[in-house]
Amino acid sequence: MLISTVLIIIIFISVILLIVTDKINRAVASLAGAVICFFILIFLEEYNFTKIVELLIGNSRDGFVNLHSISLILAMMFIVQIAHESGLFQFIALSLIKMSKAKPIRLMSFFCAITLILSAILNNILTVIVLIPLTITVSRILNINPSPYILTQAILVNIGGTFFSISSIPNILITNYAEISFIQFFLNVGTLSIIVFIFTLFFFIILFELLTPK
Repeated sequence: MLISTVLIIIIFISVILLIVTDKINRAVASLAGAVICFFILIFLEEYNFTKIVELLIGNSRDGFVNLHSISLILAMMFIVQIAHESGLFQFIALSLIKMSKAKPIRLMSFFCAITLILSAILNNILTVIVLIPLTITVSRILNINPSPYILTQAILVNIGGTFFSISSIPNILITNYAEISFIQFFLNVGTLSIIVFIFTLFFFIILFELLTPK
């Protein structure tokens, strides 16, 4: 048990280092680490193959929650790729540019609003999957640095994820366990999230103005 635990920790740290240093492809590093951990559990811990499958996709008792999450993320990635190939992101990007009149501050405000709305309805991962390609498309058209927009979105998705009881999986688990209603959650948490969003929005707009060359 101790040997396998130490080995898995070493593998985990090694995969993180490979990803951070870009020594090899991130997907290859992650899959290689997962396969090695799989064999460690099989041969050192003598795990049953069925047990490992349950760890990966869940079981009938938890409603195969992991499988649902993985399927949802994969499906969204397919949809995003198809939307990108069809030109949908380019169309939305041009619409955003027209509405913002290509002004960076106004564009930042539009992106913040979209991020908040999507993260309040969808979960954080799906919001990022949808927004990042759109942000990069807009940035390429305007020939601007996408980093400030992506950084802002990364923070705002977490704020939007606290708006409603359905905005994230932790919210759903907490409200179901504590029997908190949708309205109660919004009044106690969502209203505070609105205030935090406003302050965060103004902070990034001011910071963006200070860092943007005149």
